[in-house]
Amino acid sequence: AYTRMKTEKMNKDMIKTKEAPVGIGVVWELKKKKQVLAVFKVVEGGGAHRAGLLPGDRLLFVDDTPVLGFNQEEIRPLIMGPEGSQVILRIHRPTPGPGPDGWKNLIMEEMLVRVTRRA
Repeated sequence: AYTRMKTEKMNKDMIKTKEAPVGIGVVWELKKKKQVLAVFKVVEGGGAHRAGLLPGDRLLFVDDTPVLGFNQEEIRPLIMGPEGSQVILRIHRPTPGPGPDGWKNLIMEEMLVRVTRRA
């Protein structure tokens, strides 16, 4: 498992804005078998909703930090920040695709998503 601490710059940014950190409007679930966080629910009107995140999207990176093996508590300091600031998520999105014999396979589409933090 990984531990993530706030950097000095992150702390200074929080002090400068004097605002409570906010998230992106996602409820995460841990897919234990693959040790990856997936979007369980997207809050309507939140930054993730506006950016097009969908339930089932799997989180790989937050900004430049790989987050495989992180749980919900470990991801929180990376996702949260001053309202109106942005975070870049690299996700895998399972999408149905054609498979052999007419069966559907899941194709993992990798994408970068810029999400604005909202209260």
